[in-house]
Amino acid sequence: MSKNTLLTSVLSLALLLGLTGLASAQFSIGFSKHGKRKSFGVNIGSHGLSGHVSRGHRHGHRHAHGHIRIHRPHRHVHCHSCVRQTPGFYRTVSERVWVAGCATQQWIQPVYRTVCDPCGSHRRVLVRAGYFRTVQGAGHWDVVNRRVWVPGHTQYVCGF
Repeated sequence: MSKNTLLTSVLSLALLLGLTGLASAQFSIGFSKHGKRKSFGVNIGSHGLSGHVSRGHRHGHRHAHGHIRIHRPHRHVHCHSCVRQTPGFYRTVSERVWVAGCATQQWIQPVYRTVCDPCGSHRRVLVRAGYFRTVQGAGHWDVVNRRVWVPGHTQYVCGF
């Protein structure tokens, strides 16, 4: 395989990855030479795909690295160095709240009326008794600061 064919293959693979949505995949290209044998590797790490294609064949024979291998994704097991515990903390928040006005008691005087009875005498008669009326004062909006507990959380720093 010539260098131009190899470069065209790599560029075609990169274009294919971009069109299939694997452009965000971990993508690496490697080249190595061991004596007269040269090998070229392509690794794709998004969905656990990995391929290796070799250029080191002689007389039509391919050596052990001359085939494409598909690997299963590595199963990562979290350990204590993968986990970071973020502690909880208090945060001060400002809230706009309605503050009701003060309620006051107000005395309402009784109402009397003078009436003339059938005998012609005048008397005072209670029309409405006196009572207390509750009067609500004007309220207003106010900004109140209060402390809120934000709980800590576990964060995995290994990337899995």
